[in-house]
Amino acid sequence: MNHVITRTLLETKAETVEWINIKSLSIEDKQILNEQDDLSNEFLEYATDIDESARVEEDDENHARLLSFDVPFFDSDSKSYTTRPLIFIMKDNKVYTFMNEDKDYSQINHLLKRSFELVEYDSLYHMIFSVVYNFSLLYHEKLRILHKEWDNIEKSFRKNASNSEIYRLLNVEKGLVYLSTSLKANKIALNTLRRRWGYGPVQFSDRESEKLEDVLVEIMQAIEVSEINIILVEKEKQSYSTIIDNNMNTTMKALTIWTVLLTVPEIVFGFYGMNTKTLPLADSSLSWLITILISIGFCFVLWHVFKKMKMLK
Repeated sequence: MNHVITRTLLETKAETVEWINIKSLSIEDKQILNEQDDLSNEFLEYATDIDESARVEEDDENHARLLSFDVPFFDSDSKSYTTRPLIFIMKDNKVYTFMNEDKDYSQINHLLKRSFELVEYDSLYHMIFSVVYNFSLLYHEKLRILHKEWDNIEKSFRKNASNSEIYRLLNVEKGLVYLSTSLKANKIALNTLRRRWGYGPVQFSDRESEKLEDVLVEIMQAIEVSEINIILVEKEKQSYSTIIDNNMNTTMKALTIWTVLLTVPEIVFGFYGMNTKTLPLADSSLSWLITILISIGFCFVLWHVFKKMKMLK
């Protein structure tokens, strides 16, 4: 695994921003960033914690700020969508980002690189909020994929309900829960950011505030979409459960009817098989045929009773 720190100068309308991107942060990288760039160990620990929640932090001693923003990706191991934190550390005119070389994160890495390099920005924070905006749009893409998957499962289930479809539905539900939870955490983090950083001595410019508002709008829309999809999946699960219960009831009813019908001949044949001389027509040479006709007669009567009770539908 390659451990690389790349430093790129990016021109904005207000200033020159240095973008420092770290791939697969190692112990040696931490030491360099700590000693040469004055980044605290606490901030660097956040960058390597894949379970870190969306949040904003400030390091007044080193004049640094941290934004942790959850981004979605497809986990090939669990076969479902989940999220991981994308860390931005801002210090003076520098912004630090951290990449993971795992193949599941390839889309995240590509979008991060493209967002920084291919667009011209007004300032450092306009750049940060624009990059975050691109990742907020990524949620909509993943939600559309999950909705399409749910739609395909629904169509398949109407044709033939199977365990594989249920497992697919559970993966869709798990992905929606992860995305919805992370979206809500991102919303809280960005509102906290706006409250802490947007109204201090150095306020956000109109362009920065506008872009931050755009991010929040996209996140709130994605939250609504995710919650609607969660409700749809839950309703689908309830429908599946009802269908399975109905199928089970139908099967048990059919088995019960056949058991009763097949028990009648067994009783008749067993009764005549006891060699009791006093039974009607027991001495007749056609007694075997008579027992069959008696059994058929009883079965017909029971079948008629079941039909009257609407148990044969």
